[in-house]
Amino acid sequence: TLGFEAVRSAGYSQTIQDIVHHHQEKWNGSGYPDGMEGEMIPLAARIVSICDVYEALTARRPYREPYTHDFAKALMITLKGKDFDPRLIDLFFDKVAVEAAPQVVA
Repeated sequence: TLGFEAVRSAGYSQTIQDIVHHHQEKWNGSGYPDGMEGEMIPLAARIVSICDVYEALTARRPYREPYTHDFAKALMITLKGKDFDPRLIDLFFDKVAVEAAPQVVA
């Protein structure tokens, strides 16, 4: 809510406002802040939600190593139609995250 208020008051586009405000909504209506479901959730927010979860799973965290692409894909596919738009999750893994990203050694 604070992030949404910040981008709204700063005059960002409606698309950016929708992403910030609704990227935690779930396809089945169990998300927040408004409990929106299905195609009532703005398209941009549905897309960013998928990207956000994939990145969270496959990125290194202070408390764990990154999960593999295959693990993240399998987990996210189980959430198809629950957390994620079924068509978009299929497109994401068919066209965007098609294989494991190369690991960067830091």
